[in-house]
Amino acid sequence: MQQKVVKMVKELSEGISFEDDSDLFAKGIIDSFAVVSMVAEIENEFDIELDAEDIIPENFQTVNAIIKLIEKRLNNI
Repeated sequence: MQQKVVKMVKELSEGISFEDDSDLFAKGIIDSFAVVSMVAEIENEFDIELDAEDIIPENFQTVNAIIKLIEKRLNNI
């Protein structure tokens, strides 16, 4: 799962280096438009459905936060 999430973020990063706990918003890797595209990609890749309350900046701030969100949704199935 981590490799898939890192790959998704790398596609957005345009060569900006980051770690799993890097603030993706502060580094300019993710913005509100990127969150929308990531939501669709996450839902397709992991066959889950994210609720509106899941789509908050805190859940997309770091790779670790994205993984935690996905794990939470996978465990609710």
